[in-house]
Amino acid sequence: MKIETGILIGPYRLLKECGAGAYGRVFWVENTLTEQRLALKILLPLGTTQQRELRALCRYRTLKHPHLLQIYHIDYWEDHLYYTMEAADSLNSDKDDYVPDTLANRLKRDQRLPLATLKKIEQELSSGIQALHAQNSFHRDIKPENILWVNGMAVLGDIGLVAASEDASLIGTPDFMSPAVLCHHRQLEPKDDFYALGKVLYCALTGSGVREFPRFPADLNITKAAPIWNRILELCAEDGIVPPIPKHRRTRLFILLSLLLIGCVTLGIFRISLSLRRKPVSPQSIEGIIPHALPEIPKPEIPKPEIPKPEIPKPEIPKPEILKPEIPNPEILKPEIPNPEIPKPEMPKPEIPKPEKIAEAKPMGGPTKIVTPREVAKPVKSNTPSRTTRSSRRLVEDGTGRM
Repeated sequence: MKIETGILIGPYRLLKECGAGAYGRVFWVENTLTEQRLALKILLPLGTTQQRELRALCRYRTLKHPHLLQIYHIDYWEDHLYYTMEAADSLNSDKDDYVPDTLANRLKRDQRLPLATLKKIEQELSSGIQALHAQNSFHRDIKPENILWVNGMAVLGDIGLVAASEDASLIGTPDFMSPAVLCHHRQLEPKDDFYALGKVLYCALTGSGVREFPRFPADLNITKAAPIWNRILELCAEDGIVPPIPKHRRTRLFILLSLLLIGCVTLGIFRISLSLRRKPVSPQSIEGIIPHALPEIPKPEIPKPEIPKPEIPKPEIPKPEILKPEIPNPEILKPEIPNPEIPKPEMPKPEIPKPEKIAEAKPMGGPTKIVTPREVAKPVKSNTPSRTTRSSRRLVEDGTGRM
């Protein structure tokens, strides 16, 4: 028969599928006899899967702890092994719309959990892991999907991979496994469950994926998160083995280192070329810069051979007679400078207009005589001017011939 909601598996009616994995499926069911709501896991008949989980159930069922999931009923249905257990609280207030209260679902809804909630989760789950280890058993599959809240308390779920320490093999979710176990450096140990718990707390604190570990988000207050962060680092400490870096982070790191190397080489070449331009490099300057780089090599003393100097006779060179040439004194001729003849300018004689003849005033009772200015201007020998002269002057001054 096909496994789907609505069918009956024993007295349990399948109401809703809550999850599925590689080995089986989990349903929210109701007991038709008692009307109790529970969780039911039915396994797929795959090889030795059912036998291995049956051994884990028989071993785990004897444990009674408030932070470990309780198992109620184990049975077979049509060659399928199934068992019922406590159902997780619902995240929805509607009773018919069941959403299991798991850490994975809380992170999908809220992305991060408050610091107070994380401290409580760490204490409660550590207590459950210690109780499991006290029975010489390992959980081997601690992850957000397997952490439930039942009656408001955090418990470890999915006990299908619980095994005794002597039978524990390499199995689980690789992202939450210790690098030392993944690399086959050692066998599985109790601290590997706490390592997985540290990775779970990292996801709940930062809201990042498990492969981002140990990157710390920039928007998270490191001072307030310091107690939980220190606890995470303590749980994930792995005997000096560095946690594997995610692939995308390795690519970024390689690019950054390549750029840094190229920048250093370029800067070195630039500085060397600049120093060569300023001053040529000499052995003395290098020795001054790096005094211990060049070893002091003693200079060998090479004896100088004594070479006799040959006597070369000096030839007698006759002194040549230097004849002084007779240079005649040249006659210095004074140049004859002709006197230039400057022509005298011909000044035109001004034409003086001839004055009109002035009629000489006639004396009273006599004829009138015309006297010229030249005749008027003639000097008179007598010191005392005559009456005629004075009267003529008046006539001339008045311009009339009247007395």
